Amino acid sequence: MLEIEQQRNAGLLILRIDGRIDSLTAQTVQQCLENLIEAGERQIVVDFSRISYISSAGLRVLLLFQKQLKKVEGEIALANLSPSVMDIFRMSGFSSVFRILNSLEEIPTLQSSPKDNAAIANLEIEGVNFESISTGAKPGRLNLIGSQQKMAPAEYGPADIISVRAGDLQYGLGFAALGDDYESVKNLFGEALIVNGSLFYYPAVKRPAVDYMLVSEANSNIEYKFFFGFNITGQFSKILAFECQDGFIDLKKLAVAINEMNPAKASGVVLIAESKGLLGMFLKRSPIIENKPANGQSIYSSENFAEWMDFPVEPTDINRAVIACGLAIRDKAAVPPDVARLLPDQSAIHLHAAVFEKGPLNKKAVNFDSELKRIINESEVSKVMHILDGSRFGSGLIGLIDLEF
Repeated sequence: MLEIEQQRNAGLLILRIDGRIDSLTAQTVQQCLENLIEAGERQIVVDFSRISYISSAGLRVLLLFQKQLKKVEGEIALANLSPSVMDIFRMSGFSSVFRILNSLEEIPTLQSSPKDNAAIANLEIEGVNFESISTGAKPGRLNLIGSQQKMAPAEYGPADIISVRAGDLQYGLGFAALGDDYESVKNLFGEALIVNGSLFYYPAVKRPAVDYMLVSEANSNIEYKFFFGFNITGQFSKILAFECQDGFIDLKKLAVAINEMNPAKASGVVLIAESKGLLGMFLKRSPIIENKPANGQSIYSSENFAEWMDFPVEPTDINRAVIACGLAIRDKAAVPPDVARLLPDQSAIHLHAAVFEKGPLNKKAVNFDSELKRIINESEVSKVMHILDGSRFGSGLIGLIDLEF
């Protein structure tokens, strides 16, 4: 029987495993490591002082999580290997994959060097720990695309399509589709997310699947079709990292923290986070005039809402990686009316989110750009939706662009 104990040493988690790690026990170790990584651990030391044997089944489990953690600048280190267990690692070629410590006294060598955190300020807001990097970047700009006035009555038509070059976009959201003309895309429009000029959108059809276009050149001439949206351009004035030691922070409190830390009247927001349950919604039908409700009422009215909107009442997509883009406003009265109308009533933030596969996230603010690219280029995306204030997050990174009007 395998026994696993946990303890802390110099801020790092130590796993003391007693017994053999083989085909009979590897699943137990795998579940333990999975739970720890989901809980936010990024550096783990496995103490081998009581491990008598490890087979290839055990090596495979350690390698699986080492690969995951290396992507986010974490790792599994090994300590106190007996000569016989060390021989197994050498013969399998695994001794070069892990840092191997002679004893637990060498744990301080695993810690980040002081220069890694030199530019980061630490603070606590809403009971959550934040790290903040200020870049001194100049304010960016927000540009509206089309109009949202025809959304509620479902009255969009051919004249309402706005074509936008990918090279002219940076971060934002909207109601968009990929295609060449109105007839080919009119029933495919859905919630959309813009990230570094790439587009992800969720077609408003019966069995939706995320469609997307990834672009790597800033001058790309690929065009996206919009009924409505907004685009935010500029450099991040602040990059934040946050982590909830216990539980989660909901989007409403996160918006409060963003507006408290950033003095700008409004901020473009790019969020990379670990979901602890999303509350969101997306359209089931494209709001074109051909689909206009026969009763003449808004698609959001009580009579039409269930037919038009997918709106789960319980949180979904727990422990998934999320990338979201949008807008936060400190005071709606301080910005132009057409900008204030971009936010839902009683909310200080408007975000569309793409939901990606499960996996650990990099927690260092300095790695924001590389983490954004890694998730977009390497992870499978399953959904795009408008997320609501009750959505919950355990940890994440936030890029903020100051906006001027």
